[in-house]
Amino acid sequence: MGRSVKATTIALATLLCLSAPMLRAQAISAAPSKHTTDIAITYTAEHANSLGGGGSFWLQGGSVEAGVSLWHGLALAGNFTGTHASSVGSQNVSLGLATYTFGPRYRYSFKSKPASVFGELLLGGVKGFDSLFPNSTGATSSASAFAMQAGLGVDWKLMQHIDLRPLELAWVRMQLPNGTSNTQNDLRISSGLLYSF
Repeated sequence: MGRSVKATTIALATLLCLSAPMLRAQAISAAPSKHTTDIAITYTAEHANSLGGGGSFWLQGGSVEAGVSLWHGLALAGNFTGTHASSVGSQNVSLGLATYTFGPRYRYSFKSKPASVFGELLLGGVKGFDSLFPNSTGATSSASAFAMQAGLGVDWKLMQHIDLRPLELAWVRMQLPNGTSNTQNDLRISSGLLYSF
C-alpha cells in the first residue's frame, strides 16, 4: 500500500510538472492581447458649425486609423477621416473634409475583461473641398489648414484578431477660412471594427 501511494504521488508530481507549461500558455492566450499593430475602420459622424457662422450641421463619412505599439501601452497612431455634408448654412452649399493626423496614443487593457480604453492627441492637416471658403479676395472652392484631434475610445475583443470599437469621441480643431474666426471646433463620433496583428 505504501508503494502504491508513493507511485501515485510520483505520477501526480510528474503530471503537474509536464502540464504546467501548457496551463501557463493557456492562461496567456486567454488574457486580453496587447496590440502590436492595429487598423480600425469606422463610420464617422461629425457635428460642426457653418463656415460663415449660420448654425450647426452633421457631416457623415468614415475613418481609417492605424497604430503601432511602442512601449507599455504607448503607441504611434495615424488617422485619415473623410466626411461630407450636402447642405450647409444659409447659402445651402455642400462641404467635404479630409483630415490626416498623426501622434501619440496610450492604451490601457483591463486584465479581467476583454476590453481596453485609449486616448490620443493627433496633429496634422485638413483639406476642405466642394464648398465656399471666404478669403480676402473673395472665395475659393477648396482650402487647406492645420488640424488637431484629441480623442478617447473603447475597444472590445470579439475574437483573437478582431475588436469592436463601439465608441470613439474626439474634439477636432481646424483652421479653415470661414469669414469670421477662421477656426472650427467639431465633435467627431465614430464606431466600427479594429483588426490587430
